[in-house]
Order: sequence, then C-alpha cells, then structure tokens
Amino acid sequence: VGESLGGGVAMQLAYENPTIHTLVLIAPFTNARDIAKMRYPFMPVDMLLKDRYENIEKIKSVRSPILIVHGDQDVVVPLENGQALYDAAPKPKSFIVIQDAGHNNVYEHGAVEKILNLLSE
Repeated sequence: VGESLGGGVAMQLAYENPTIHTLVLIAPFTNARDIAKMRYPFMPVDMLLKDRYENIEKIKSVRSPILIVHGDQDVVVPLENGQALYDAAPKPKSFIVIQDAGHNNVYEHGAVEKILNLLSE
C-alpha cells in the first residue's frame, strides 16, 4: 500500500517483486515530473529532479492485482493521474473513485471500507 508519494515507493517494490500479493495505490501520480511541472511551472524541473518515480511506465510490468483509489476533488494529484495509471495497468485491476474526497481525506469518505470490501472479494 502506498499513498501519494508513498505510491511511488510501493510501485517500485511491486515492480521489483512480482510475487507481491496486491498493489494498492491511494492518490497516485503518473510521475514526479508531471506533478512538479504542475506545481512549479516556472522551475526547470527536468534538470532538478533526481527521483522521477516513473509510475506510468512501471505499472505496465506489475503482475500482481492492482487497486487504485483516488478522490475526485484531489487538487494535489489530479484524478486524471489515477485514471491514467489505471488505464496503463494490466489486468487484474480495480479503480475506486471516492466522491467528494480530496488528497488527504479519502478515509473520511469511506475509503477504508471500500478498499477492504474489494480486497475481500
């Protein structure tokens, strides 16, 4: 399980370990460069970023089931990032959009229950 920046770490672990049971990403981003450019359009982020967290490329190689959870009101990591990762992910995969949730409050909108329900199926 990885949330936000932790999603990049969880992705790397799943990418390196094909026997991982399930990869759960909460408010994940496609790559660090896209988020940095969105937040700091005036900075030369391509030159400054050391860790790029290329999640959009790595997810294609993950062989375990993938669950992506994202709030539809997330202004830190837009929902489109979660959708792009879901679209790029191989099956089996699931995508839960938490209505009215932002980046830091998906749990207040029932995310835990939805995640546990899906994982117990």
